[in-house]
Amino acid sequence: MHFAKTIRLAVLCALIAGSALLAQQTPVFHAGVDAIELDVTVVDKDGQPIRGLQQSDFTVLEEKSPRPIVAFDAVNVDPPVVPTAKWMRDVTPDVDTNSFENRRLFVIARRRKCGMGAAG
Repeated sequence: MHFAKTIRLAVLCALIAGSALLAQQTPVFHAGVDAIELDVTVVDKDGQPIRGLQQSDFTVLEEKSPRPIVAFDAVNVDPPVVPTAKWMRDVTPDVDTNSFENRRLFVIARRRKCGMGAAG
C-alpha cells in the first residue's frame, strides 16, 4: 500500500515537472517569403501587347538590387472576338467589368414562402 502511494506521488511529480517544462518553452515561428508572384503586361506605344517575350527579357529589382526570377510562364490572351451579328454589337453586355473599385458588394436574398401542400 505504501509502495503504491509512492509510485502515484512520483508519477504526479513527474507530470507536474514535465508540464512546467513545457510551459516555459515558448514556441518559435520562423516567417519569410521565398518567392512572390508578379503578373506583368507588356504593351507597345499603341497599347498593343508584345508577345514572345522570354524570362531573359525581364529584370526584377528590389530596392535597386536585382533579384532572381525562379519561375517564368508567358500567358498570351487572344483578342476578343468581334461579334458578327449587329444585334450582338448593340446589346449591352451583362457584365462590364470584374473590378470592384469601391469594394462594396450588395447581395439581396429573398426567401420564397411555400404555402401548405405546395411542392418545392
